[in-house]
Amino acid sequence: MGSETCDDAGVYRLNDTTALIQTVDFFTPIVDDPYAFGQITAANALSDVYAMGGRPLLCMNILACPVKTMPETVFRQVVEGGLEKIREAGALLVGGHSIEDTELKYGLSVTGLVHPDRVLKNSGARPDDVLVLTKPLGTGILSTAIKGGLGESGLEKRIIEVMATLNRLPAEILQRPEFIDDPSLRPHACTDITGFGLIGHLHEMAQASRVSIHIHTETLPILPETLAFADMGIIPEGAHTNRKFYLSQVNGACEPASSLELICCDPQTSGGCSSLCRRPGPGLCSPTWKRRAIPLPAGSSATCTRNPPGGLFLSREEVDDAAHPVFTLYYPPGPSGRLAPDPVVVGARASCCVALRKHRENLLLDSLSFGPGAGSWLCGDLRGCRSHAQAAGGAQL
Repeated sequence: MGSETCDDAGVYRLNDTTALIQTVDFFTPIVDDPYAFGQITAANALSDVYAMGGRPLLCMNILACPVKTMPETVFRQVVEGGLEKIREAGALLVGGHSIEDTELKYGLSVTGLVHPDRVLKNSGARPDDVLVLTKPLGTGILSTAIKGGLGESGLEKRIIEVMATLNRLPAEILQRPEFIDDPSLRPHACTDITGFGLIGHLHEMAQASRVSIHIHTETLPILPETLAFADMGIIPEGAHTNRKFYLSQVNGACEPASSLELICCDPQTSGGCSSLCRRPGPGLCSPTWKRRAIPLPAGSSATCTRNPPGGLFLSREEVDDAAHPVFTLYYPPGPSGRLAPDPVVVGARASCCVALRKHRENLLLDSLSFGPGAGSWLCGDLRGCRSHAQAAGGAQL
């Protein structure tokens, strides 16, 4: 498979059990810290392989060096940051290429592996599927706020952590036999949310799958402070460009744009994977998942319908957030590099946090805390928490 439906990578079948995934991505710095820039860029390139349902195998560096204006130590820190993420992904760095340029650029060419029958395309969405996002939205808007000298002192550190987080854990979960063998849990389509924003990438999925996707803006997982900055008009140029380009394709968009609509158009760097799958039942939880959250269900952030094929709709209907709150759980890295057992809640409105605290016992989370962080982002909702937890026989949701 190639670029017919704007998928995230090319896939070449070698035999009945193995296919190669090939992708490349690089860009200019979006943060001042060169090491963090390397981490983010590597995570962004590796995400294409995860979005296709595969695992990264080999990586090669792509580096453009402004040697006349920057010290060599900067280039070394960029590459070291990228290498950390390559190792975290379980891949190998086998070489690369560098050139002299007037502006710093870095990225990776990535080769991955996938079973031919488990390739995730952006063209497989079906009517009645629901949306799963593995990271909340808002990195473009928050980056713009930081460049403007706005936001608290820890804001840049938090969004760096978000952007540098690999999509490895949710990708591995979605490829487990429990999901692959169960039609109610199996992902039908997947892509990662990057420069075209949620609007652009869901438009591609709707077109490729010949379904309509209805985005429920009031229930989208959004990073803290994003909505406040959007209300202030702190919007990156890329969001306006995305909106202008896709405006004619979106039903429900109008002038002037609402803040939530612009957040849907916000260009993401190293964003989460967007999967579309059937609405799962109580069998979602399993004791084998132990103390980790599962990235399903994603609530009603978006749903698919049959008609009109290729349609994209924005819904502004008010949602009873306390009764149906959408949240994001973050698992910080532990001392040994593994994920800590208990999560932090981020990207949730106040009513959602109240509901999570209320249902803490039902969720079987020993030390659920509320605040920013990074490590692994997983989304869900609170509907059926008790039944899911009971069905799991005591496993955490």
